[in-house]
Amino acid sequence: MTDFEGFDDMIRRSLRSSAARAEEQATAPPAGHVHQRARSRQQGRAAALTFAVVAILGGGTALAAATFGDDGGSPAATQSESAADSPTMTTPPTTPPTTPPITSPTPPEPTSGATQIPDDFTLPGQGDPGWETHEVLTADWPSDVCGNNSYPGDAMRTDFRAVSASGLEMDATNALAVYDLADTAVGVMSDMRAAIEGCPDQESPSGSVTSWEIRALDIGGESFIAVQTSSVTPSGETTSGGQLFAVVRVGNAIYMTYNFADGFPTLDGDFAAETAAALADFAPRMCIFTVAGC
Repeated sequence: MTDFEGFDDMIRRSLRSSAARAEEQATAPPAGHVHQRARSRQQGRAAALTFAVVAILGGGTALAAATFGDDGGSPAATQSESAADSPTMTTPPTTPPTTPPITSPTPPEPTSGATQIPDDFTLPGQGDPGWETHEVLTADWPSDVCGNNSYPGDAMRTDFRAVSASGLEMDATNALAVYDLADTAVGVMSDMRAAIEGCPDQESPSGSVTSWEIRALDIGGESFIAVQTSSVTPSGETTSGGQLFAVVRVGNAIYMTYNFADGFPTLDGDFAAETAAALADFAPRMCIFTVAGC
């Protein structure tokens, strides 16, 4: 056998030996390999179990962190720290809508005082012996000035009362008229003055001359006194007398005190002074006919 043939034979034996080992390894894996695969399966199951435990514990830790905070503190402490770390949010105060107060309607301002004469309101002379009381709403005034004894505003009276007395050579009347408004009473007073001032002197058949004089009074309210004077005739005969009356307006009421007598009254005589004084005494009682009183 040549050296080359021996070498070739050695190679073939080596190949057969390697094939036999390979076949043996393919048909019956070594015990170490089996043990290795068993350990790998055990390690896989352990790893899965460990992962499950870690997942469970991780979930519990997350739950604990959410409940107690990362440091295991109380919820209040965790929330307080979180609130301290975060910026403070302030809500602007809400102003409630303003509801206007419920108010009652404002009553209209009164334009007059009392429009009726109270039952217990008495005029001078009322109830005295010889005096009579009259309460006719449309009655004329006792004065007669050039035929004027009533005025347009008298149609707006709301009440009227007069007391009168008659005697030998004299007539006296005290009268009170109440109107709907103070302006109406002002108009009546104006018409009275206009009638006196516009009445011309009158000459009688016997030759006497009758004339009117008027003078304002300072007794409060609006007032004046008027007198009808007569002159003697050229032959020296006298007339029968004349009228004298005083008037005052307070609020929406007018009061007149009237006298007619024989003689020759004058504005500067005692009779005129006494009449003016009586008017001044009565005027304050008329404050009930004003809006605000006196």
